[in-house]
Amino acid sequence: MFALVPGPFKKLVTRPLRGIGARLAKLFPKLGEDLKIVGSEHTPGDYVVLSLASALVAAAIMYALMVTLLRFRGMPLGANVILPALAAFLLVLFYYYRWPSLQKGKQVEAVERELTGAMRELLSAMNAGAALFKAMEMVAEAGHGNVSREFEFAVRDINAGMPAEKALEAMVLRTDSRFLKKMLWQIIGVLKSGASMQDALESMQESVLNYQQNQVRKYTQEMNLWILLYMIVAIAIPSLGATLIVVLSVLSSASFNEYALATLLLICFVAEGALIEYMNVKRPVMY
Repeated sequence: MFALVPGPFKKLVTRPLRGIGARLAKLFPKLGEDLKIVGSEHTPGDYVVLSLASALVAAAIMYALMVTLLRFRGMPLGANVILPALAAFLLVLFYYYRWPSLQKGKQVEAVERELTGAMRELLSAMNAGAALFKAMEMVAEAGHGNVSREFEFAVRDINAGMPAEKALEAMVLRTDSRFLKKMLWQIIGVLKSGASMQDALESMQESVLNYQQNQVRKYTQEMNLWILLYMIVAIAIPSLGATLIVVLSVLSSASFNEYALATLLLICFVAEGALIEYMNVKRPVMY
């Protein structure tokens, strides 16, 4: 987790404000569960305090930077200093607000990326005559990322005396991947009904592959629009905008200087980055 508060000072910041942070954390009921899922070392109260502290540090840095620049240019301070500092505070605060859910999403992506390989490993082991528990052990040791880790937890629970159905149900509660949940519920249903495990896994594997292929087709179709928008933002708007600024500066009494052009280029640069990030987020998860 990115933090503007240096490591040695985290405890100094969180310890005296832990009570206030705990009360503020009650406004976000799922925060504790999300932090536990993503493996964060912080309690909800400490996380809230660190979020506010980091936002204040970002605002202070932006405030000092704007004061220095504006005084160097001989420009007035006022809102020119306060608004960027406030924007930095809110942006950092929003980052910390979204960080647990973003990390959960990345974990789901990691699970679904490795799921087809894990299912293939599980199916191959069972087709070779291995029992379900032995097949789960093989998946846990096969190096399929988060999927192997989840199976390792389930194998550990079974070795500790927990029934296989209960261990798999606990695994369902730990994961947010709907395909892994669906596969586990099918395995639990087969264990209870005595149906063919191989047929259920083959059906699930085919379903996952079909879904991934459909996602690739949908992504390809959507990219045509986003690529067009990117070309407009990256090529058309800067060139036409610069031409318009030059024409207006000649034909009107308004003063369009290099700051107007720099502002236009900065807006286009931020828009390009947002489009690239959006296209990356929308990219389907593949094995």
